[in-house]
This record gives sequence, structure tokens and C-alpha cells, in this order.
Amino acid sequence: MRESRRLQALRLGQEDQAAAPRKKKVTRLEFSTVKPGSLDERLLQAGILIRKEVYFAAVFLFATGAAYIASVLGLVLGLFVFASAWYYALTLYLEARAGKRRQKIVPQLPAFIDGLASALSTGFNLEGAVMQATQSVPVGLLRAELDRVVNGLELGLPIDDAFGSIKRRVAGKEIISLSVAIVLFAEMGGRLLEPFRRLAQKIRDQQLVVAKAQRDLVQIRQAFNILLFLSFAAPGALLLLQPDYLDMALKDWTGRLIVQVALIMQIMALLAFKKLTTLRF
Repeated sequence: MRESRRLQALRLGQEDQAAAPRKKKVTRLEFSTVKPGSLDERLLQAGILIRKEVYFAAVFLFATGAAYIASVLGLVLGLFVFASAWYYALTLYLEARAGKRRQKIVPQLPAFIDGLASALSTGFNLEGAVMQATQSVPVGLLRAELDRVVNGLELGLPIDDAFGSIKRRVAGKEIISLSVAIVLFAEMGGRLLEPFRRLAQKIRDQQLVVAKAQRDLVQIRQAFNILLFLSFAAPGALLLLQPDYLDMALKDWTGRLIVQVALIMQIMALLAFKKLTTLRF
């Protein structure tokens, strides 16, 4: 660890190091274990830095308000909206946020891996190579996550434990693969760089496939959004022109139930389409 600090000081230079702002010290609490698959982990991966109790309270208020408005048409619709709001907030919304955050991080990983392999090939030890490669990453989400890893190394954490933090904060298998490659490199005595090069190339190939799939989904999403808009706009326009159009249906129990079932089917279609068009790679 002393060697990595000495190499970092030589790289930055004494003048630059004195002029640079001091990094915020972190505690070991930031690297504490978060149970895999838990809500805490999903909130971290979505970039929502609040306690799960606060998130539960916010979701409850949102679901209750939406259910109260929907219950004007009937209790069945109100209960369904309440359950749908919970499902959306705890699954689809968090997955979408985590996916967007991941899309900003993963494309920059190959350049970091290349820098890591280059630093290792020039004689840096593993910790020093991570610090060296981190300096070449542009400011952004990946740089912020790698800075946390560097801070963990400076605290004296083993490199696999330091990377454990970023594995919990970023969704996807790319970070896990990088962590495994680093552990294998350390166990083999620092003599095998091929896994890093293969991993960087695999991520690049994957990004090409994902970009093509996203372009193909654009037209499908646009078509669905138009149909969904028309399904709500057409009845709404009819009600504006003929306010008494659904008056008899809303006064009759059977009519109110039919209206509620129709709205439930539209909401289910929206949730199902959202889930089906979310790329998982």
C-alpha cells in the first residue's frame, strides 16, 4: 500500500498534489455489506440514496393518493391501482433507473480496463494500476464509483473488498466480471493480462448489440405510445363532446364494473409493455 501511494505521488507531482483539493475521507461504513437482492441494493443501483423506510413511506403516499382518485369510479379499480403503484415503484421504476445508470457506466469500462492492463504491463502493482487507470477515466458516474474503490484501497481494504462496493452499487454482470478478473490476476501472481483484454472486447461487442436493439425498440415504443394515447384520448374527447355519454353506465353497478375492468386492462397492458421492452443484458 505504501508503494502505491508513492507511485501516485510521483505521478501527480508534488506541486499538483499540493494544489489539488483533498478527497473527502470515507469510513468503512460505506463498504459495509448490503444483502444481495435486497431493497437496499436496488436503491443503491438506482442511484436513490435514501433509507428504504423513507422510500416505503413515499411509495405508500403515492399509491394511496392514486388509489383514492381511482376509487371514484369504484373500489375494484382503486385496489388495483394501489397494488399496481407498489409494483411499479418497487420493480419497474427501480429497474429503469438502474438500467439508465448502468448505460452511463458500462460504455466507459473498456477504456478503464485497457488502462488497467497497460498500467499492469508497465510494472505497477495491482493497487497502483487501479489508481493509475482511475485517473484516466473522465468525470462522471464511473469515475465517482472508481474513486470510492480507490478510497477503500487507501483505507487498507483488500482489492476484492474494495470492488465489492461498486458491485453493489452498479447493476449488471460487467463489474462482477471485472472483479473476478482482478481476483484471478492476483491469485496467479500478476502474470496474466489476457482476461482483461478479453473482457474489454466482450463489453465493446455487447454495447454494439445493445445499441442496435435499442434502435429497433424505438419504433415499437412509439407505436405503442400512440395507441395508448388514443385509447385514453378518444373516450376523453367523447366525454367532452357528450358529457352524458357514460352517465347511465356510471350509475349502473354493472356499467361501473365494465368501465373499471377496461381501465384495469389498459393499466396492465402499460405495465406489461414496460417490462417487455426493458432490455436485460
